[in-house]
Amino acid sequence: AGAEEIGIELPATKIGNAVEGPSSPGAKESTVSRAAEPSSLLEGAREPLRSVAELAGIVAFLYLCDRTAYFPDGKKVYSPAAFWGCWGLICLAALATTRRLESTKVMQREQTDEWKGWMQIMFLMYHYFSEHEVYNAIRIYIAAYVWMTGYGNFFLYARGKSFTIRRTLQMLFRLNFLGLVVCVALNNEYMLYYICAMHTFFTVV
Repeated sequence: AGAEEIGIELPATKIGNAVEGPSSPGAKESTVSRAAEPSSLLEGAREPLRSVAELAGIVAFLYLCDRTAYFPDGKKVYSPAAFWGCWGLICLAALATTRRLESTKVMQREQTDEWKGWMQIMFLMYHYFSEHEVYNAIRIYIAAYVWMTGYGNFFLYARGKSFTIRRTLQMLFRLNFLGLVVCVALNNEYMLYYICAMHTFFTVV
């Protein structure tokens, strides 16, 4: 027969911070479960560590492509026919995927985002095909792009919901961090990333 069955009460004994004995059933289980829980510090650091690892992988890949001989340099092929042919196919794809907006406001977010997308496509194609005939148009696109950045941020802040020091610093960080990291990692001149400074200027002004 057990001690409880014959009326003998055993003294309580401590295990860690829990008390084990007849007066605290299940105390051992609660102690074990707390010991098995993962560290809250490790859980909190998981996302930052993952972000740092992703950034390190991206910068390492850029360095591998730009500063080593594993990927040989290729010459740009000047071909107006290929340039305008690709542009025509992109326009056809865009026409096939148009949709109607619910709002009819001029210069709304969806509209300006689409304009920025078109200009980014033209930037990439201009550099890929070395299509120097559209150089002047590209300069206008860049000016329009950075102006729309300032335009969008101005109306966002004008509503008063996001015009805080924290939100402003977050925006400036997003505009400059990657350009600065790549500039340092590849040992390039900062003027190669002048677009970051232009976006910052129009955002602040």
